[in-house]
Amino acid sequence: MAAFYGLTLTGIIIAIMIGMALIGKCLQGIKVLPQVVGLLVLAFIFPLLDKLPWLNFFQLVRSSNLVYAGFHAQVVRAMLICCDYASESEPITWRRLLSESIGFTAFTNVFMPASFIVFADWKQWYNGEHEYIWSGSFKLVPKKRVGKATEIRTLSLLRLTFRILQVAFLVCVHKYCMCGVNIVRTSAPIIERVLKHQIELSDLPILSYATLMIVMRFNVFYIIFYKMSRLVGDFQQFLLSPAFSPKSDKMIGGNENVKKAWKKTNIIEKLFKVDIETECLMPGGPCWTMSAVTSSEIWRKFDIGLYNVLKYYIYIPWMNVMNGIFCRGDEVERSKLSPLLSYISATCGALLTFLFVLTFHHWTMGNKIWVMLSFTFWLIERIAIQYFRKNNTSEYLVNRFSPAWEHRIRTGACALLQVANLISFLYFVTNYTTGDFLMKTILTHPCILQTFSTMSELIGGRYPEAESLGNINASTSQDDQHKPARTLSPVGHPITD
Repeated sequence: MAAFYGLTLTGIIIAIMIGMALIGKCLQGIKVLPQVVGLLVLAFIFPLLDKLPWLNFFQLVRSSNLVYAGFHAQVVRAMLICCDYASESEPITWRRLLSESIGFTAFTNVFMPASFIVFADWKQWYNGEHEYIWSGSFKLVPKKRVGKATEIRTLSLLRLTFRILQVAFLVCVHKYCMCGVNIVRTSAPIIERVLKHQIELSDLPILSYATLMIVMRFNVFYIIFYKMSRLVGDFQQFLLSPAFSPKSDKMIGGNENVKKAWKKTNIIEKLFKVDIETECLMPGGPCWTMSAVTSSEIWRKFDIGLYNVLKYYIYIPWMNVMNGIFCRGDEVERSKLSPLLSYISATCGALLTFLFVLTFHHWTMGNKIWVMLSFTFWLIERIAIQYFRKNNTSEYLVNRFSPAWEHRIRTGACALLQVANLISFLYFVTNYTTGDFLMKTILTHPCILQTFSTMSELIGGRYPEAESLGNINASTSQDDQHKPARTLSPVGHPITD
Protein backbone atom coordinates (compact mmCIF):
# COMPACT_ATOMS: atom_id res chain seq x y z
CA MET A 1 0.00 0.00 0.00
CA ALA A 2 2.76 2.46 0.96
CA ALA A 3 4.74 1.47 -2.14
CA PHE A 4 1.80 2.42 -4.36
CA TYR A 5 0.42 5.52 -2.64
CA GLY A 6 3.67 6.72 -1.13
CA LEU A 7 4.34 7.30 2.54
CA THR A 8 2.75 10.75 2.59
CA LEU A 9 -0.54 9.71 0.99
CA THR A 10 -0.67 6.50 3.02
CA GLY A 11 -0.30 8.53 6.20
CA ILE A 12 -3.11 10.86 5.10
CA ILE A 13 -5.41 7.90 4.37
CA ILE A 14 -4.75 6.30 7.76
CA ALA A 15 -5.28 9.65 9.50
CA ILE A 16 -8.63 10.12 7.73
CA MET A 17 -9.69 6.59 8.66
CA ILE A 18 -8.81 7.06 12.32
CA GLY A 19 -10.38 10.53 12.40
CA MET A 20 -13.67 9.34 10.92
CA ALA A 21 -13.71 6.35 13.27
CA LEU A 22 -13.25 8.75 16.18
CA ILE A 23 -16.13 10.91 14.92
CA GLY A 24 -18.32 7.81 14.72
CA LYS A 25 -17.37 6.92 18.29
CA CYS A 26 -18.37 10.41 19.46
CA LEU A 27 -21.70 10.23 17.56
CA GLN A 28 -22.83 6.87 18.98
CA GLY A 29 -26.61 6.64 19.14
CA ILE A 30 -27.19 9.58 16.77
CA LYS A 31 -28.89 8.69 13.50
CA VAL A 32 -28.30 10.21 10.03
CA LEU A 33 -25.78 12.78 11.34
CA PRO A 34 -22.79 10.45 10.62
CA GLN A 35 -23.97 10.21 6.99
CA VAL A 36 -24.12 14.00 6.77
CA VAL A 37 -20.63 14.31 8.23
CA GLY A 38 -19.37 11.72 5.75
CA LEU A 39 -20.88 13.65 2.83
CA LEU A 40 -19.25 16.87 4.01
CA VAL A 41 -15.87 15.18 4.34
CA LEU A 42 -16.24 13.61 0.89
CA ALA A 43 -17.15 16.98 -0.61
CA PHE A 44 -14.48 19.14 1.02
CA ILE A 45 -11.52 16.85 1.75
CA PHE A 46 -9.92 17.41 -1.67
CA PRO A 47 -10.14 21.25 -1.65
CA LEU A 48 -9.01 21.32 1.97
CA LEU A 49 -5.91 19.20 1.42
CA ASP A 50 -5.13 21.04 -1.81
CA LYS A 51 -4.84 24.31 0.15
CA LEU A 52 -1.87 22.98 2.11
CA PRO A 53 1.11 24.11 -0.03
CA TRP A 54 3.69 22.02 1.82
CA LEU A 55 1.70 18.83 1.15
CA ASN A 56 1.64 19.12 -2.66
CA PHE A 57 -1.55 17.03 -2.55
CA PHE A 58 -2.63 17.65 -6.14
CA GLN A 59 0.51 16.04 -7.58
CA LEU A 60 0.29 13.11 -5.17
CA VAL A 61 -3.22 12.05 -6.19
CA ARG A 62 -2.72 12.81 -9.89
CA SER A 63 0.28 10.53 -10.24
CA SER A 64 -2.01 7.87 -11.77
CA ASN A 65 -5.68 7.14 -12.27
CA LEU A 66 -5.66 4.34 -9.70
CA VAL A 67 -4.12 6.57 -7.03
CA TYR A 68 -6.84 9.19 -7.49
CA ALA A 69 -9.64 6.63 -7.51
CA GLY A 70 -8.14 4.67 -4.63
CA PHE A 71 -7.83 7.73 -2.40
CA HIS A 72 -11.37 8.82 -3.25
CA ALA A 73 -12.71 5.37 -2.38
CA GLN A 74 -10.77 5.27 0.89
CA VAL A 75 -12.60 8.44 1.98
CA VAL A 76 -15.89 6.63 1.35
CA ARG A 77 -14.65 3.67 3.40
CA ALA A 78 -13.81 6.07 6.22
CA MET A 79 -17.43 7.21 6.10
CA LEU A 80 -18.55 3.57 6.41
CA ILE A 81 -16.51 3.16 9.59
CA CYS A 82 -17.98 6.38 10.98
CA CYS A 83 -21.56 5.26 10.29
CA ASP A 84 -20.98 1.75 11.63
CA TYR A 85 -19.42 2.95 14.88
CA ALA A 86 -22.19 5.51 15.38
CA SER A 87 -24.83 2.78 15.11
CA GLU A 88 -23.24 0.59 17.81
CA SER A 89 -24.49 0.65 21.38
CA GLU A 90 -21.46 -0.88 23.10
CA PRO A 91 -18.45 1.32 23.95
CA ILE A 92 -15.58 1.20 21.45
CA THR A 93 -12.08 0.83 22.84
CA TRP A 94 -9.11 2.70 21.41
CA ARG A 95 -7.35 -0.56 20.60
CA ARG A 96 -10.29 -1.80 18.58
CA LEU A 97 -10.70 1.58 16.86
CA LEU A 98 -7.08 1.66 15.71
CA SER A 99 -6.86 -2.00 14.68
CA GLU A 100 -10.10 -2.00 12.68
CA SER A 101 -9.61 1.35 10.96
CA ILE A 102 -6.06 0.49 9.88
CA GLY A 103 -6.90 -3.15 9.11
CA PHE A 104 -9.87 -2.24 6.93
CA THR A 105 -7.65 0.16 4.99
CA ALA A 106 -4.95 -2.46 4.48
CA PHE A 107 -7.36 -5.18 3.34
CA THR A 108 -8.95 -2.97 0.67
CA ASN A 109 -5.68 -2.53 -1.16
CA VAL A 110 -4.77 -0.56 -4.26
CA PHE A 111 -6.36 -3.04 -6.65
CA MET A 112 -9.75 -2.37 -5.07
CA PRO A 113 -10.16 1.40 -5.44
CA ALA A 114 -13.77 1.22 -6.58
CA SER A 115 -15.11 -2.06 -5.18
CA PHE A 116 -16.73 -1.45 -1.83
CA ILE A 117 -17.32 -4.04 0.86
CA VAL A 118 -19.60 -3.56 3.84
CA PHE A 119 -17.56 -2.74 6.93
CA ALA A 120 -19.80 -4.83 9.20
CA ASP A 121 -19.18 -7.91 7.01
CA TRP A 122 -15.44 -7.31 6.98
CA LYS A 123 -15.47 -6.90 10.76
CA GLN A 124 -17.18 -10.30 11.17
CA TRP A 125 -14.55 -11.91 8.95
CA TYR A 126 -11.75 -10.06 10.77
CA ASN A 127 -13.02 -11.23 14.17
CA GLY A 128 -13.20 -14.86 13.01
CA GLU A 129 -16.98 -15.16 13.09
CA HIS A 130 -17.00 -17.17 9.85
CA GLU A 131 -17.25 -20.83 10.91
CA TYR A 132 -16.50 -23.78 8.63
CA ILE A 133 -16.96 -27.54 8.57
CA TRP A 134 -15.50 -30.29 6.40
CA SER A 135 -18.18 -31.65 4.06
CA GLY A 136 -15.78 -34.11 2.44
CA SER A 137 -12.15 -34.63 1.55
CA PHE A 138 -10.58 -31.27 0.70
CA LYS A 139 -14.03 -29.61 0.69
CA LEU A 140 -14.67 -26.78 3.16
CA VAL A 141 -18.12 -25.20 3.52
CA PRO A 142 -19.50 -22.47 5.82
CA LYS A 143 -21.40 -23.64 8.89
CA LYS A 144 -23.88 -20.78 8.58
CA ARG A 145 -24.13 -17.49 6.75
CA VAL A 146 -23.39 -14.45 8.90
CA GLY A 147 -22.84 -11.57 6.44
CA LYS A 148 -25.60 -9.40 5.02
CA ALA A 149 -23.89 -8.36 1.76
CA THR A 150 -21.51 -11.26 1.15
CA GLU A 151 -21.59 -13.69 -1.78
CA ILE A 152 -21.05 -17.44 -1.56
CA ARG A 153 -18.28 -18.54 -3.94
CA THR A 154 -16.07 -21.63 -4.14
CA LEU A 155 -12.39 -20.76 -4.08
CA SER A 156 -9.55 -22.97 -5.24
CA LEU A 157 -6.17 -22.41 -6.82
CA LEU A 158 -7.40 -23.84 -10.13
CA ARG A 159 -10.47 -21.57 -10.20
CA LEU A 160 -8.39 -18.52 -9.34
CA THR A 161 -5.92 -19.36 -12.13
CA PHE A 162 -8.78 -19.68 -14.61
CA ARG A 163 -10.10 -16.28 -13.52
CA ILE A 164 -6.65 -14.76 -14.10
CA LEU A 165 -6.68 -16.10 -17.66
CA GLN A 166 -10.22 -14.77 -18.12
CA VAL A 167 -9.15 -11.28 -17.06
CA ALA A 168 -6.12 -11.45 -19.39
CA PHE A 169 -8.39 -12.44 -22.29
CA LEU A 170 -10.79 -9.56 -21.62
CA VAL A 171 -7.86 -7.14 -21.42
CA CYS A 172 -6.70 -8.27 -24.87
CA VAL A 173 -10.23 -7.95 -26.29
CA HIS A 174 -10.62 -4.45 -24.85
CA LYS A 175 -7.19 -3.24 -25.95
CA TYR A 176 -6.81 -4.78 -29.39
CA CYS A 177 -10.43 -5.21 -30.56
CA MET A 178 -12.52 -2.48 -28.98
CA CYS A 179 -9.82 0.17 -28.67
CA GLY A 180 -8.05 -0.84 -31.87
CA VAL A 181 -10.32 1.44 -33.92
CA ASN A 182 -10.18 5.19 -33.50
CA ILE A 183 -13.90 5.88 -33.21
CA VAL A 184 -13.48 9.65 -33.05
CA ARG A 185 -11.45 9.77 -36.26
CA THR A 186 -13.77 7.33 -38.04
CA SER A 187 -16.95 9.16 -37.11
CA ALA A 188 -15.54 12.68 -37.61
CA PRO A 189 -16.81 13.04 -41.23
CA ILE A 190 -20.24 11.76 -40.18
CA ILE A 191 -20.41 14.21 -37.27
CA GLU A 192 -19.47 17.03 -39.62
CA ARG A 193 -22.31 16.08 -41.98
CA VAL A 194 -24.73 15.91 -39.05
CA LEU A 195 -23.76 19.42 -37.97
CA LYS A 196 -24.32 20.66 -41.52
CA HIS A 197 -27.69 18.81 -41.74
CA GLN A 198 -26.34 16.75 -44.66
CA ILE A 199 -26.57 13.34 -43.03
CA GLU A 200 -26.85 10.36 -45.36
CA LEU A 201 -28.75 7.13 -44.83
CA SER A 202 -25.52 5.10 -44.75
CA ASP A 203 -24.25 7.23 -41.85
CA LEU A 204 -26.97 6.08 -39.46
CA PRO A 205 -25.72 2.52 -38.76
CA ILE A 206 -22.14 3.76 -38.37
CA LEU A 207 -23.14 6.47 -35.92
CA SER A 208 -25.28 4.00 -33.97
CA TYR A 209 -22.37 1.54 -33.89
CA ALA A 210 -19.99 4.26 -32.68
CA THR A 211 -22.42 5.25 -29.92
CA LEU A 212 -22.86 1.67 -28.77
CA MET A 213 -19.11 1.04 -28.93
CA ILE A 214 -18.49 3.96 -26.57
CA VAL A 215 -20.87 2.42 -24.04
CA MET A 216 -19.43 -1.08 -24.52
CA ARG A 217 -15.83 0.10 -24.10
CA PHE A 218 -16.79 1.72 -20.84
CA ASN A 219 -18.68 -1.40 -19.76
CA VAL A 220 -15.89 -3.85 -20.60
CA PHE A 221 -13.33 -1.67 -18.82
CA TYR A 222 -15.36 -1.82 -15.62
CA ILE A 223 -15.94 -5.55 -15.97
CA ILE A 224 -12.16 -6.03 -16.14
CA PHE A 225 -11.61 -3.60 -13.29
CA TYR A 226 -14.08 -5.30 -10.95
CA LYS A 227 -12.94 -8.79 -11.90
CA MET A 228 -9.42 -7.81 -10.83
CA SER A 229 -10.73 -6.42 -7.55
CA ARG A 230 -12.76 -9.54 -6.88
CA LEU A 231 -9.81 -11.75 -7.83
CA VAL A 232 -7.45 -10.03 -5.39
CA GLY A 233 -10.03 -10.04 -2.59
CA ASP A 234 -10.89 -13.71 -3.07
CA PHE A 235 -7.22 -14.66 -3.22
CA GLN A 236 -6.66 -12.92 0.11
CA GLN A 237 -9.56 -14.79 1.70
CA PHE A 238 -8.33 -18.07 0.19
CA LEU A 239 -4.85 -17.75 1.69
CA LEU A 240 -6.14 -16.43 5.04
CA SER A 241 -8.80 -19.12 5.45
CA PRO A 242 -8.71 -21.38 8.54
CA ALA A 243 -7.79 -24.33 6.31
CA PHE A 244 -4.16 -23.18 6.18
CA SER A 245 -3.96 -22.29 9.86
CA PRO A 246 -1.76 -24.44 12.16
CA LYS A 247 -4.84 -24.78 14.40
CA SER A 248 -7.19 -25.84 11.61
CA ASP A 249 -8.26 -29.00 13.47
CA LYS A 250 -9.62 -26.83 16.30
CA MET A 251 -11.09 -24.09 14.13
CA ILE A 252 -12.92 -26.33 11.64
CA GLY A 253 -15.60 -28.84 12.54
CA GLY A 254 -16.72 -31.95 10.72
CA ASN A 255 -15.62 -35.56 10.39
CA GLU A 256 -12.61 -36.42 12.57
CA ASN A 257 -11.08 -38.69 9.93
CA VAL A 258 -11.19 -35.88 7.37
CA LYS A 259 -9.56 -33.52 9.86
CA LYS A 260 -6.75 -35.99 10.57
CA ALA A 261 -6.18 -36.63 6.86
CA TRP A 262 -6.00 -32.89 6.21
CA LYS A 263 -3.47 -32.39 8.98
CA LYS A 264 -1.18 -35.05 7.49
CA THR A 265 -1.34 -33.55 3.97
CA ASN A 266 1.62 -31.41 2.88
CA ILE A 267 1.10 -27.73 2.11
CA ILE A 268 1.59 -28.05 -1.68
CA GLU A 269 -1.11 -30.70 -1.97
CA LYS A 270 -3.40 -28.61 0.22
CA LEU A 271 -3.04 -25.58 -2.03
CA PHE A 272 -3.87 -27.48 -5.21
CA LYS A 273 -6.61 -29.80 -3.93
CA VAL A 274 -8.68 -27.82 -1.45
CA ASP A 275 -12.04 -26.28 -2.42
CA ILE A 276 -13.20 -23.59 -0.01
CA GLU A 277 -16.83 -22.52 -0.23
CA THR A 278 -16.92 -19.27 1.68
CA GLU A 279 -18.67 -15.94 2.11
CA CYS A 280 -16.66 -13.67 -0.14
CA LEU A 281 -16.53 -10.03 0.90
CA MET A 282 -15.95 -8.69 -2.59
CA PRO A 283 -19.24 -8.19 -4.47
CA GLY A 284 -20.13 -9.66 -7.83
CA GLY A 285 -20.82 -7.84 -11.07
CA PRO A 286 -20.89 -5.73 -12.96
CA CYS A 287 -23.47 -6.85 -15.48
CA TRP A 288 -23.61 -5.75 -19.09
CA THR A 289 -25.53 -2.49 -19.28
CA MET A 290 -26.99 -3.77 -22.55
CA SER A 291 -28.53 -6.77 -20.81
CA ALA A 292 -30.38 -4.66 -18.23
CA VAL A 293 -33.64 -3.09 -19.32
CA THR A 294 -34.72 -0.80 -16.52
CA SER A 295 -32.67 1.75 -14.64
CA SER A 296 -33.49 -0.15 -11.45
CA GLU A 297 -31.88 -3.28 -12.83
CA ILE A 298 -28.80 -1.41 -14.06
CA TRP A 299 -28.12 0.14 -10.67
CA ARG A 300 -28.81 -3.04 -8.77
CA LYS A 301 -26.47 -5.18 -10.85
CA PHE A 302 -23.82 -2.93 -12.37
CA ASP A 303 -21.98 -1.89 -9.22
CA ILE A 304 -23.11 -4.15 -6.40
CA GLY A 305 -20.46 -2.78 -4.05
CA LEU A 306 -21.71 0.78 -4.27
CA TYR A 307 -25.27 -0.55 -4.20
CA ASN A 308 -24.57 -2.16 -0.82
CA VAL A 309 -23.03 1.05 0.51
CA LEU A 310 -26.02 3.12 -0.53
CA LYS A 311 -28.53 0.57 0.67
CA TYR A 312 -27.12 -0.21 4.11
CA TYR A 313 -25.47 3.11 4.98
CA ILE A 314 -27.63 5.75 3.26
CA TYR A 315 -31.07 4.55 2.20
CA ILE A 316 -32.11 2.19 5.02
CA PRO A 317 -30.96 4.50 7.88
CA TRP A 318 -32.78 7.43 6.30
CA MET A 319 -35.91 5.33 5.71
CA ASN A 320 -35.88 4.25 9.36
CA VAL A 321 -35.70 7.88 10.47
CA MET A 322 -38.55 8.93 8.16
CA ASN A 323 -40.72 6.00 9.22
CA GLY A 324 -40.02 6.83 12.86
CA ILE A 325 -41.15 10.43 12.26
CA PHE A 326 -44.36 9.34 10.55
CA CYS A 327 -45.11 6.69 13.19
CA ARG A 328 -43.82 8.73 16.14
CA GLY A 329 -41.43 5.96 17.10
CA ASP A 330 -44.09 3.21 17.18
CA GLU A 331 -42.51 0.06 15.70
CA VAL A 332 -45.89 -1.63 15.24
CA GLU A 333 -47.33 1.21 13.20
CA ARG A 334 -44.41 1.29 10.76
CA SER A 335 -45.77 -1.69 8.84
CA LYS A 336 -49.15 0.08 8.54
CA LEU A 337 -47.98 3.21 6.75
CA SER A 338 -50.32 4.49 4.07
CA PRO A 339 -49.13 4.20 0.44
CA LEU A 340 -48.67 7.97 0.29
CA LEU A 341 -46.43 8.08 3.38
CA SER A 342 -44.47 5.06 2.14
CA TYR A 343 -43.97 6.79 -1.19
CA ILE A 344 -42.81 10.02 0.50
CA SER A 345 -40.42 8.06 2.71
CA ALA A 346 -38.93 6.21 -0.26
CA THR A 347 -38.57 9.43 -2.25
CA CYS A 348 -36.75 11.14 0.62
CA GLY A 349 -34.39 8.18 0.88
CA ALA A 350 -33.76 8.34 -2.85
CA LEU A 351 -32.99 12.06 -2.73
CA LEU A 352 -30.35 11.55 -0.03
CA THR A 353 -28.67 8.86 -2.08
CA PHE A 354 -28.71 11.15 -5.12
CA LEU A 355 -26.87 13.73 -3.05
CA PHE A 356 -24.31 11.09 -2.18
CA VAL A 357 -23.67 9.96 -5.74
CA LEU A 358 -23.37 13.52 -7.02
CA THR A 359 -20.90 14.29 -4.26
CA PHE A 360 -19.07 11.05 -4.98
CA HIS A 361 -18.76 11.78 -8.70
CA HIS A 362 -18.66 15.60 -8.53
CA TRP A 363 -21.37 18.12 -9.34
CA THR A 364 -20.77 18.64 -13.05
CA MET A 365 -23.39 19.55 -15.62
CA GLY A 366 -23.26 16.13 -17.28
CA ASN A 367 -23.67 14.38 -13.95
CA LYS A 368 -26.62 16.57 -12.96
CA ILE A 369 -28.42 15.78 -16.22
CA TRP A 370 -27.62 12.08 -15.85
CA VAL A 371 -28.96 12.00 -12.28
CA MET A 372 -32.05 14.03 -13.19
CA LEU A 373 -32.91 11.66 -16.04
CA SER A 374 -32.29 8.60 -13.90
CA PHE A 375 -34.46 9.98 -11.11
CA THR A 376 -37.22 10.60 -13.66
CA PHE A 377 -36.94 7.01 -14.91
CA TRP A 378 -37.04 5.78 -11.31
CA LEU A 379 -40.27 7.71 -10.69
CA ILE A 380 -41.80 6.36 -13.90
CA GLU A 381 -40.85 2.78 -13.00
CA ARG A 382 -42.14 3.07 -9.44
CA ILE A 383 -45.44 4.65 -10.44
CA ALA A 384 -45.89 2.22 -13.35
CA ILE A 385 -45.33 -0.92 -11.31
CA GLN A 386 -47.70 0.24 -8.57
CA TYR A 387 -50.33 1.06 -11.17
CA PHE A 388 -49.88 -2.31 -12.92
CA ARG A 389 -50.18 -4.24 -9.67
CA LYS A 390 -53.15 -2.27 -8.40
CA ASN A 391 -55.17 -2.43 -11.63
CA ASN A 392 -53.92 -5.83 -12.84
CA THR A 393 -53.03 -4.26 -16.18
CA SER A 394 -51.29 -7.34 -17.54
CA GLU A 395 -54.43 -9.48 -17.21
CA TYR A 396 -56.53 -6.68 -18.70
CA LEU A 397 -54.29 -6.49 -21.79
CA VAL A 398 -54.44 -10.26 -22.21
CA ASN A 399 -58.25 -10.25 -22.06
CA ARG A 400 -58.59 -7.12 -24.19
CA PHE A 401 -56.15 -8.16 -26.91
CA SER A 402 -54.17 -11.41 -26.62
CA PRO A 403 -51.17 -12.80 -24.71
CA ALA A 404 -48.96 -12.07 -27.72
CA TRP A 405 -50.01 -8.40 -27.86
CA GLU A 406 -49.64 -8.07 -24.10
CA HIS A 407 -46.07 -9.36 -24.46
CA ARG A 408 -45.38 -6.93 -27.33
CA ILE A 409 -46.69 -3.95 -25.37
CA ARG A 410 -44.75 -4.85 -22.25
CA THR A 411 -41.46 -5.57 -24.02
CA GLY A 412 -41.93 -2.51 -26.22
CA ALA A 413 -42.20 -0.32 -23.14
CA CYS A 414 -39.11 -2.01 -21.71
CA ALA A 415 -37.21 -1.46 -24.97
CA LEU A 416 -38.13 2.22 -25.03
CA LEU A 417 -37.00 2.65 -21.44
CA GLN A 418 -33.78 0.77 -22.17
CA VAL A 419 -32.95 3.04 -25.08
CA ALA A 420 -33.69 6.09 -22.93
CA ASN A 421 -31.40 4.72 -20.22
CA LEU A 422 -28.57 4.07 -22.66
CA ILE A 423 -28.91 7.49 -24.28
CA SER A 424 -28.80 9.25 -20.92
CA PHE A 425 -25.89 7.00 -19.95
CA LEU A 426 -23.84 8.81 -22.59
CA TYR A 427 -23.77 11.94 -20.42
CA PHE A 428 -21.91 9.91 -17.82
CA VAL A 429 -19.68 7.86 -20.13
CA THR A 430 -18.46 10.90 -22.06
CA ASN A 431 -19.26 14.43 -20.83
CA TYR A 432 -21.95 17.06 -21.14
CA THR A 433 -20.97 18.35 -24.60
CA THR A 434 -20.59 14.94 -26.23
CA GLY A 435 -23.64 13.49 -24.51
CA ASP A 436 -25.75 16.48 -25.52
CA PHE A 437 -24.64 16.15 -29.14
CA LEU A 438 -25.33 12.41 -29.29
CA MET A 439 -28.72 12.75 -27.62
CA LYS A 440 -29.87 15.53 -29.94
CA THR A 441 -28.61 13.62 -32.98
CA ILE A 442 -30.40 10.43 -32.00
CA LEU A 443 -33.66 12.18 -31.08
CA THR A 444 -33.74 14.28 -34.26
CA HIS A 445 -33.07 11.27 -36.49
CA PRO A 446 -35.58 8.48 -35.71
CA CYS A 447 -33.72 6.04 -37.96
CA ILE A 448 -30.74 6.17 -35.61
CA LEU A 449 -33.05 5.53 -32.68
CA GLN A 450 -34.52 2.50 -34.43
CA THR A 451 -31.07 1.12 -35.29
CA PHE A 452 -29.86 1.82 -31.76
CA SER A 453 -32.86 -0.01 -30.29
CA THR A 454 -32.35 -3.02 -32.59
CA MET A 455 -28.65 -3.30 -31.76
CA SER A 456 -29.40 -2.93 -28.04
CA GLU A 457 -31.92 -5.77 -28.25
CA LEU A 458 -29.47 -8.02 -30.11
CA ILE A 459 -26.68 -7.37 -27.61
CA GLY A 460 -28.82 -7.25 -24.50
CA GLY A 461 -30.86 -10.37 -25.10
CA ARG A 462 -34.36 -10.94 -23.84
CA TYR A 463 -36.39 -8.49 -21.80
CA PRO A 464 -37.32 -9.41 -18.22
CA GLU A 465 -40.80 -9.43 -16.85
CA ALA A 466 -42.56 -6.16 -16.11
CA GLU A 467 -42.25 -6.87 -12.38
CA SER A 468 -38.59 -5.86 -12.62
CA LEU A 469 -39.81 -2.29 -12.94
CA GLY A 470 -40.79 -2.17 -9.30
CA ASN A 471 -37.50 -1.91 -7.47
CA ILE A 472 -36.27 1.47 -6.42
CA ASN A 473 -33.12 2.77 -7.99
CA ALA A 474 -31.08 5.83 -8.45
CA SER A 475 -28.08 6.87 -10.35
CA THR A 476 -24.73 8.29 -10.28
CA SER A 477 -22.51 10.19 -12.50
CA GLN A 478 -18.96 10.99 -13.19
CA ASP A 479 -16.63 13.92 -13.18
CA ASP A 480 -16.43 15.44 -16.64
CA GLN A 481 -13.53 17.64 -15.73
CA HIS A 482 -11.44 15.35 -13.50
CA LYS A 483 -10.59 12.59 -15.93
CA PRO A 484 -8.86 10.31 -13.42
CA ALA A 485 -12.23 9.89 -11.72
CA ARG A 486 -13.21 7.66 -14.65
CA THR A 487 -11.78 4.77 -12.69
CA LEU A 488 -14.42 5.28 -10.03
CA SER A 489 -17.62 3.34 -9.79
CA PRO A 490 -20.12 4.35 -12.46
CA VAL A 491 -23.36 3.66 -10.75
CA GLY A 492 -25.11 5.43 -8.11
CA HIS A 493 -28.18 4.59 -6.30
CA PRO A 494 -29.60 1.08 -6.50
CA ILE A 495 -32.09 0.89 -3.67
CA THR A 496 -34.66 -1.70 -2.84
CA ASP A 497 -37.56 -1.47 -0.42
